[in-house]
Order: sequence, then structure tokens, then C-alpha cells
Amino acid sequence: MGVNGLLPFLKKCSRRVNIRDFKGYTVAVDAYCWVHRASYSCAVDIAMGNPTSQYVNYCLRYLNMVLEAGVRPILVFDGANLPAKAETEAKRRRHLSLGL
Repeated sequence: MGVNGLLPFLKKCSRRVNIRDFKGYTVAVDAYCWVHRASYSCAVDIAMGNPTSQYVNYCLRYLNMVLEAGVRPILVFDGANLPAKAETEAKRRRHLSLGL
């Protein structure tokens, strides 16, 4: 879920770039973020238990875009929950269960 307020803070000291600016570089990609975004396109199918590969296709399109730009991606997925974040994770679960 990230650090609260991090993106607005970073926006002040960042600039927009094109993926091609990283040609020849190796970059880490938050692949879980791609999967999460991709699931919006087929949320009903997922919720109903219907087979779908839309989210896979979405991720593959992004992966191909990165590769075609000459960038070597390392796909990073979330690991196990950290004990230090147990309280935060419990709070998120409560909010989700309440629909907040």
C-alpha cells in the first residue's frame, strides 16, 4: 500500500520522462501494481469466478512496452507481511471488510 503522502512529496522533486530515456538500464517494476490495475478490466469475471486472461494480457502489454524501449525489467512482487507492519495490515483489513 505504500507510504502515506509519499507520491505528493516526490512529485515536488521529480519530472516526467519517457521510458526510452532508460534504454540500456535495468529497472525494478512493481509488478503487483500492474496486476492490481489490470484486475479492474475484468473485475466482474474475477469476482464471479469466470476464467479470464485479461489481466495477464494487460501485464504482458506493459512488459512488452518496457522491453521494446530497450529497458531490462526486474519484476518485483510483494513478499510476506512484515511483523513491524502487522498493525497497519490489520487496520487495512478492517477498512476493507467495512467497505471504507
